[in-house]
Amino acid sequence: MATALILIVLLCFVVDGIIAGDHHCCTKNPPALNSSSGYGHVEEIGGLKAYVSGSLDSKLGILLVSDFFGQRKIEKMKSSMVHLIVAAVFLASVSSIVDANDPGSVQDFCVAARNPNSAVFVNGQFCKDPKLAVAEDFFLAAFNKRGVITSPQGSLVKPANVAQIPGLNTLGISMVRIDYAPFGGMNPPHTHPRATEILVVLEGTLDVGFVTSNPENKLIAKTLQKGDVFVFPIGLIHAQVNVGKTPAVAMLL
Repeated sequence: MATALILIVLLCFVVDGIIAGDHHCCTKNPPALNSSSGYGHVEEIGGLKAYVSGSLDSKLGILLVSDFFGQRKIEKMKSSMVHLIVAAVFLASVSSIVDANDPGSVQDFCVAARNPNSAVFVNGQFCKDPKLAVAEDFFLAAFNKRGVITSPQGSLVKPANVAQIPGLNTLGISMVRIDYAPFGGMNPPHTHPRATEILVVLEGTLDVGFVTSNPENKLIAKTLQKGDVFVFPIGLIHAQVNVGKTPAVAMLL
């Protein structure tokens, strides 16, 4: 923005100089004769003064702007030209600052409606009337309780998304609690095409990692202890495995 302001000031000086005639004297009458431009003289042609270059016989006259429009008109033209250039430079500098994002919600929240009869707002799913929203629409209990692991991969995923917390609808965020069995309980390799994931270890020791995109396919992995945090970038294949002798627990958003 500072560069744009400097450019505006410089353009103002340049335009002012050119139109006012500080450098070229194009509006002075008679004009200043520049010896480096050859011989010349001022001659009245058709009632208007003109600068004729070359010999006295030459008819290559250049009408003075001030004679054609009038000196007062010239001052107005100068002011308008400066304003026009300033506006153009300002618009160009502003238009170069562009930000993009997903469209925002048209309201504060959109609690997913269990009963369509009470749904009066639509934004992704049918939404509960905001006037009827209560704290329970944004609450989920029992995330502090260990689950029973029965899956072959040795892990249990407990989600907290719009199905469990209606108030999460359209907010673009969810989370899960994962319990890992000792000696190899795993959250198998998977990906989230439109979401970055962040993991915090609540208990145990986890090996975590992700694989970068083609063609490198580089594995980036680390062993985490209780309290450690790790990020899985959007769209990349990632996984976690319990490498400890005790159960492990992690929260992922």
